[in-house]
Amino acid sequence: MSRRKIRFWRAFWWSLFAIWLVLTVYLSSQNGSGSSDVSGWLARKIWKASNVVTKALLDRGMSFATFHLLVRKLAHFTVHLFLAFFAVRASAWSFPQRREGLRFAWILSICLAVFDEAIQLFAPGRVSALPDGGINLAGVTLGALISSLFGPRQK
Repeated sequence: MSRRKIRFWRAFWWSLFAIWLVLTVYLSSQNGSGSSDVSGWLARKIWKASNVVTKALLDRGMSFATFHLLVRKLAHFTVHLFLAFFAVRASAWSFPQRREGLRFAWILSICLAVFDEAIQLFAPGRVSALPDGGINLAGVTLGALISSLFGPRQK
């Protein structure tokens, strides 16, 4: 593969990673009501859009508040899944040895998952919680695994 293509893909994946990281930090640094407004908006849209899902959840005794909590936890997982996915792809184009790239992306993603929870310590109305950190790490694990197993091979 030409150096030009390698540089393009390296820049492409690191750019996606950087954009996603900025979005992650922005969402984590929102105050409690701002964060709740965003996730609440999404939860309400999903809740109202799917009568089948809503009816099934109501039949099982799930309230909207519980559904909103699940949406928030799923957001933690998904944000870090994509962050790790982009980090692994970017590292694949940046390191000569595949194992080095995976190790770097894995460590970077774990550090960012922990940092994400630390940010919430300083955001008014937000709480940094150990279970959320575990959800972040689960997202990192699955994102890195998907990217490393099913993504295109480097160079």
